[in-house]
Amino acid sequence: ILLQSLLPEDLRAFREAFVFIVVIAVLLLRPQGLLPARGLRERV
Repeated sequence: ILLQSLLPEDLRAFREAFVFIVVIAVLLLRPQGLLPARGLRERV
């Protein structure tokens, strides 16, 4: 909905492509996830 209102009229057809690019960027920049896992810390 946000992209629908922010994108210019001629780029609205590519809305799904922009969302897909954002998802790929998040996976490349944060492969461990957005939230750190608590159970995976090394215990002493």
